[in-house]
Amino acid sequence: NGIISNQYVTSSVSGSYNSFTASADDASSTSGFYLVEPGAPDSVEVASLTSATMTQLDSLAFAANVYDQFSNLVRLGENVVWSINSVTGSGDGYRLSSDTTATDASGNTTVMLYTDPTDNSLSVGDQVTLTATSGSGSHVSSMVTIIPSDIYNLTLDDGLTTEELGVSADTAYIDFYTALIDTFDNPLQNVEVSW
Repeated sequence: NGIISNQYVTSSVSGSYNSFTASADDASSTSGFYLVEPGAPDSVEVASLTSATMTQLDSLAFAANVYDQFSNLVRLGENVVWSINSVTGSGDGYRLSSDTTATDASGNTTVMLYTDPTDNSLSVGDQVTLTATSGSGSHVSSMVTIIPSDIYNLTLDDGLTTEELGVSADTAYIDFYTALIDTFDNPLQNVEVSW
């Protein structure tokens, strides 16, 4: 019947245009061009963080790239599932902007991690990571540590502020002690104080 067939293996690089030509004796015919699309999600890479710390009331962006089996960034709309992993502490006080995000046209996606200590045990020193999963691939982010927020208050002992101080001319000095705390009453260390 004059029909022949053959199997053509495409390039594994997405975004490349391919065509093929069939020849017999002096006759040939070339196909139109077709675009190689990315494959299904196979691996995920969560980007390194520029800052791996948060305060108890804070937000931090996480970004991830999703790749197919040939390391091409995947197409628009592939789902990425995010989860929070407690490393130290109770795991309370963390929230994601969404448990599932979708890749953009460049195979990238982002999610926000929020902290809030209201009615929970979120504390300075607690640590978490995020896991991003898409298709058969997953990746764990860098570890994030909760640190004190900015100085909220500086307090002197009541005895130094509510009563008249008597200083003997023989002694001529008084020891002053102060405590620095952040918004959530966490004591602050290694902060320079001017007297």
